[in-house]
Amino acid sequence: MRRKWSWLGKLAMTKAPMVQVSWFDYAHHDTFAMKYRALLFDLDGTLVNSIDLYGEAVIEAFRSIGIAVGKEHFREWYGRAMHFRDWIAEFGYTEDDVPLLRRSRDEHYIALLKEKVTWCKGAEEALNFLYGKIPLGLITGSWKSYTDAIDERLGDNRYFQTIITSDDMGKFMKPHPHGLLLAADRLKVKPEDCLYVGDQLFDVEAAQAAGMPCCIVHGKFTPDEAIQKADIVVKSMRELKAVAEL
Repeated sequence: MRRKWSWLGKLAMTKAPMVQVSWFDYAHHDTFAMKYRALLFDLDGTLVNSIDLYGEAVIEAFRSIGIAVGKEHFREWYGRAMHFRDWIAEFGYTEDDVPLLRRSRDEHYIALLKEKVTWCKGAEEALNFLYGKIPLGLITGSWKSYTDAIDERLGDNRYFQTIITSDDMGKFMKPHPHGLLLAADRLKVKPEDCLYVGDQLFDVEAAQAAGMPCCIVHGKFTPDEAIQKADIVVKSMRELKAVAEL
């Protein structure tokens, strides 16, 4: 039976039977014992509002070679976890064309991140609350150059004991479980003792493949299937913090 948190910590009314889940089981003397030994997080769309900025950079990169790509096209690509080379293949381009497009995309995206990226609602507050109470890890399909740009603006890297980026995962990107398993190994925690928090279907699939329970933060780009398949669902990181405090 899958367990889901409803909005504001109340039981959601769905067709499937569900029970409430608390992140923390309180121990003696006003201390608490963690249900999980580590919390692992996705970055884009879960902790930071970067997906729209990435879409803007991708659309501009394609525009530079005379291809008009709309926001809905980008959302379809992103939700399917398609590789960038597969995106350009739809327009008859090959791997040889990727470096130039990537350079255009990356330059624009990194500039946007340094200037405009913001925290998702409640994310900084939740990380401040969790930091020091339990090991935290970050697993993202973003390149390290992207995460460095985000850290330059928001200072988010300080919260995590391990950070796994696309540079570490290579061809084994989500929904492949490699990144999640690598983070668990670095934290010296069994996969089943971790909770992975993301916002996409490929986050759920990666967690399931790794043998981890998954919490979905219902964001702007979250597909319905991710919500249906997740073990826990919260409306925002602020709600996730409220769950943690129960």
